[in-house]
Amino acid sequence: MKMSKEPDEFEKKIRFGCGGLFGLVVGFYTVSRLFLKSDEILLFFIVMISCVYICGYMAMKQGDKFWHSIKKNLRWFD
Repeated sequence: MKMSKEPDEFEKKIRFGCGGLFGLVVGFYTVSRLFLKSDEILLFFIVMISCVYICGYMAMKQGDKFWHSIKKNLRWFD
């Protein structure tokens, strides 16, 4: 049986920060592909903030499983 220890607060902050940076890239990619020709600045910020928060939260909660799933599904960016 594999025992996993709960990450401490510092590790959670690091995970969230790294996931948030990845979310910033994903958000910018999404906005540039979908909304670049639009003048909806509010929608731009909503998508960017949502991507940062979602990726940061998933990275914090799932840890390495999150990054392995990203690596496995990287063709998603094509």
